[in-house]
Formats: sequence, C-alpha cells, structure tokens
Amino acid sequence: LSTKCVQPDLAHIGGVTLNYKIEILNTGAAAAAGVTLADLIPAHTTYQGDAQASAGSPPTVSGGFLAWTGDVGFDSSVLISFSVKVDAAFAGTITNTAGISQPQIAHPVSVTAKTMVTDDPMFTIQKSALPQKPGPGKPLTYALEVTNLGQPASNLSATVSDPLPQNTAFLKASSGWQLSSDQRTVSWHPKLNLGTGASSV
Repeated sequence: LSTKCVQPDLAHIGGVTLNYKIEILNTGAAAAAGVTLADLIPAHTTYQGDAQASAGSPPTVSGGFLAWTGDVGFDSSVLISFSVKVDAAFAGTITNTAGISQPQIAHPVSVTAKTMVTDDPMFTIQKSALPQKPGPGKPLTYALEVTNLGQPASNLSATVSDPLPQNTAFLKASSGWQLSSDQRTVSWHPKLNLGTGASSV
C-alpha cells in the first residue's frame, strides 16, 4: 500500500510550484529489498532539482524520469519528495503518476496525484430523485446540487436548466424558476457565491 499527494491540488495560472510526496509503505511479512520507484515528471512543468528520500540513496532524475531504488523495512515506509514548477501560461490539469515495483510483487503499484490549474470557478451538478420508484400519477421530486471545484465564485451569474423526463408533467419548483414555452424545461438564473468545495441546492 503506497500513497501520493500534491500540494496544492488547486492553483491559479502563473507558474505555481507543486510539491509531491510519495510514501512507499511495506505492509508485508518481511523487509522488501530492491524496491524501485519510477515517476515521469509531468508535462508543462520543470523539475526543481530537490528530490529527497527518507532512506537509501537520493532519487535521480534523467530523461524526464525520477527514479529511486532501495529497501523498505518490514512494517515501515520510505518517503520520496520533489517539486516542479508549472509553466506560467498553462491552464488545465497536471497529472503525475508514479510506478512502484519489487521482484516479489506480481504487478507494479501505481499512485497518482492531480492539480487543477485555473483562475476560474469549475462547477459540477448532481441530481437525485425521491421516491426512486413512484407509482403512476404520484409526485416525483428532484433535487439539484451545484458544487464548485475551482476558484471561489462571487456573485457569478449562472444558468441551470433541467429538461423534464418523458411521461411526466411539471408541478412546482423552488423560487426563481422559469418554465419554457413548451413546458418541458425548468430553468433558474441564480447568482452564485460558492467557495472552493462549497455546494448549493
């Protein structure tokens, strides 16, 4: 069992530095000799020359790969850390994946960490329905939840549209709703004030 994390996992455009930590954890019944870590330095970044290991020899970087080989004791771990600088103009997702292998492991272990680089809010929407199995002629209530995974949104104009499913008729909705002329789509035009990770129903 091994893990990988990055700080920050959400960043503004402009050349942020990303700090990675990989923990190689040995939960087996004996010490693991000859453990190998291979980590491709992510695209749109520049390695900062600061890789360290909590045990064994320091990691090396060659041909865009960070590599480390060493032993991990029984019920112990080795921590690998390094940083990269994101290209100043880049916007999008920086994905970094490391592979960990050892002669007695049948399949290499893969660990991944991601950072979203953006100056904008990023919204997702989830929908739920109650009851899940309504009878004929019975009301069916939907709930929409908007979540901001990006930068904070302040008084941001948005549109939420929800087409009605087939074989249903509109009954009512929360305040501020509008019904299309064909009475098949409900929409809202809220002002969103959502911090990173915040949601609104």
